[in-house]
Amino acid sequence: MNEYSFKRGVTADRDRILEVLKDCFPCEVETIDDKFVISYKALKQMKVWTDGKKLCVDTEPDTEIDVGEVSDTNKRFRRFLDAATGYTAKERVKKMKKEVS
Repeated sequence: MNEYSFKRGVTADRDRILEVLKDCFPCEVETIDDKFVISYKALKQMKVWTDGKKLCVDTEPDTEIDVGEVSDTNKRFRRFLDAATGYTAKERVKKMKKEVS
């Protein structure tokens, strides 16, 4: 499970997170135990929820999928994180490195 901070001005609103998830992944979104759950190409299962201050994402990969599907899924996942948190991939890496030090 990974946790991602929200950029200042970006809300942890569940409805907004759901809309971003639907925009990035053209698949059915289920709600189980207050978590949004999807299955899409290289993601056997992805659970998304907020703890109030952070976006929590738990993924389970599908290891029996071809490389093209993995590439598309990774692109959509990065786009989801960008829109959901307000941070770009570069900013998220920098922030995580800062939190570790």
